[in-house]
Amino acid sequence: MEKKIFLVRSGDHYAEQITDNPGLSEIGVQQTKVLAEKIGKTFPEGTQILICTAPTRRCKEGAKIFQETLGLKQQHVEFVEKLGTKNHLDCDVVWLQNFMEEKEVDVLIIITHIHYTRKYPLYLGFPERCRIDPGEALMIEDGYIYEIGR
Repeated sequence: MEKKIFLVRSGDHYAEQITDNPGLSEIGVQQTKVLAEKIGKTFPEGTQILICTAPTRRCKEGAKIFQETLGLKQQHVEFVEKLGTKNHLDCDVVWLQNFMEEKEVDVLIIITHIHYTRKYPLYLGFPERCRIDPGEALMIEDGYIYEIGR
């Protein structure tokens, strides 16, 4: 099986919370559940899966939803500080490319923020149209990018 990579934009969050680390809103929880179920249907049972997530609250909550939906244990989840970018200038797509190549799994699910989900397709030479909304994902496989919506 060729490695499938899912670059997931964290679900809708409580932007009105007076915090720089808001959690998922009820809409974001639902978006993430639907996406996790949809992604889970794309690979057979017994597939080696790893979830890597930004350390922010909403991404961690999303990773937990994916973990539960896909029936994974905690050791299948990694918290990666560098995925928690504050702005597009902190987004290191060369690092992301190398990080993804190093992981020896069948399916890699990366839960992060808008900056990586917008900048990485451009790095690969794909057009600006690869913009996804909160709670959606890009599937990267065999040199192509596919948008996975709700």
